[in-house]
Amino acid sequence: QTELLQYCAQNSIAFTAYASLGEAALVNGEVKLAQLDTVAARRPDLTPAQILLMWGLQKGAAVIPKASSAERIQENFDVLAKTELSAHDVADLDTVSTEPERHFCWHADHIS
Repeated sequence: QTELLQYCAQNSIAFTAYASLGEAALVNGEVKLAQLDTVAARRPDLTPAQILLMWGLQKGAAVIPKASSAERIQENFDVLAKTELSAHDVADLDTVSTEPERHFCWHADHIS
């Protein structure tokens, strides 16, 4: 959704990352992304959730993660104190958008 992010930035529109953790599918191992695994190997100080949240924040999105416990809320919050992802890490995660579209929550095509 690179084009959408660029459009929003150019038009002062706040882009909100809803279900940014793939409804937990991306962090509980249900859905595997090679790019996430690659970045996680380089960043053992971050959980997969923190990597995805950091990536969204670095892309300029307002990120609203769901958390099921106080520990998860704290883990999500702690990402703000971590060192940002490298340009290489961001570029690796950006390649997910070149794969067939993945929607973990809802898709506008399915709304009648």
